[in-house]
Amino acid sequence: MVVLLFFTTAVIMSLLIILLKRRVLTKILSLLFAVFLIGFTFYSWQNLNRTEFSYFTFDSAGVLLLSILALLSIPTIYHGFIYTVDDDPKKHSIYHAALIMLMTCMSGAYLANGMTILWIFVEATTLSVAALIYHDRNDAALEATWK
Repeated sequence: MVVLLFFTTAVIMSLLIILLKRRVLTKILSLLFAVFLIGFTFYSWQNLNRTEFSYFTFDSAGVLLLSILALLSIPTIYHGFIYTVDDDPKKHSIYHAALIMLMTCMSGAYLANGMTILWIFVEATTLSVAALIYHDRNDAALEATWK
């Protein structure tokens, strides 16, 4: 049940960031997501070797990778604020929404216990990274996205 709550909350946070395009709200929701990811990681450690929805298993390798992702989420989000400080609100919101979705999809890939679910989340990370690369909307970003 917590896995569903995690994915749903992350998608809602990303949608709010994209739709409302407010810098302060983006910062609050991004930092709240980092805290939520850390909390989800603690939940994963407490439920080691447990399966939820028959698609996600909190195995030791997946939880270890999730822990590293949670640890790196705070400096990554902070760097994102510095990187997008001069961007207009649209680019700023696209960048941070894509970053949240990337971390969410990585979490799903780490915890997936079947090849189908793993493939879905890996492809979703590809789409999230494409949005991160192309958030500037220029020729160089388009070329980098295609590579």
